[in-house]
Amino acid sequence: MGEGGVLVGGVLDELARREHATWLVGGAVRDLLAGGPQAVVRDLDFTGTAGPGELNGLPLWRRRRREGLGDYDCRVSPRLVWSVSPQEFPQRRVMEYRPLNLGGFAFPTYGGGLSVDVRTRDLTFNCLYYDLHRDLLADPTGTGWVHARAVPPVMAVAYGQGDPVGLARVILRCLKFRLRMPDAEFGQAVRWAGELPDDLVARISDEGWPLLDTDWRAYVPPAHRGPRAAELAGQLGPVAKDLVTALLKRTTV
Repeated sequence: MGEGGVLVGGVLDELARREHATWLVGGAVRDLLAGGPQAVVRDLDFTGTAGPGELNGLPLWRRRRREGLGDYDCRVSPRLVWSVSPQEFPQRRVMEYRPLNLGGFAFPTYGGGLSVDVRTRDLTFNCLYYDLHRDLLADPTGTGWVHARAVPPVMAVAYGQGDPVGLARVILRCLKFRLRMPDAEFGQAVRWAGELPDDLVARISDEGWPLLDTDWRAYVPPAHRGPRAAELAGQLGPVAKDLVTALLKRTTV
């Protein structure tokens, strides 16, 4: 698991001893499927049954020096994402963990199973869950494995919530992967976007726009934050184009 692998393994072992389940999820699972055991895994994103506060209290942190783990800082975001970073490089996150999500609430919650958590995620090929301890792959959507292994891969939306900000975030994720994987089959994502409410952008609250601004900067490289993003959004549908138009206006104000 590269840099921090001893630490990540220690966290997972501690959680297993406490009878918690953990799953690697997202792009790392896609990388492993594509490259096998020798794959270079870029993102260590995990989910599981432990709350983020429990990870902060693991005895691992008290004995980290004895085991040569160095000094790390743990953080929990307002959206209940726990992360750990070397103290000297706080932006270099070794691992991110979000407990299984319930979704559908106006505030962050956790405690659901895989079939519930998957409805809070973006695309089906990112909805494969890998249990490292049991060497077990779970596919709650029933199509994630097929879509990830297809040639070209299939972009299909798994998100099953109705909140405007969440839907807008998935639109931006679609744009991200459209830029990253231009040859992917895009039709299912287009059909999903075509069923969104016409006034979705108007429904986004003032509190939601800063989060979308952050996603916009993270997912769309500067060179594409203009005509190229607008073109791709137009391919996805009028609601996506309205969202990108609104984001472009916000960056020029």
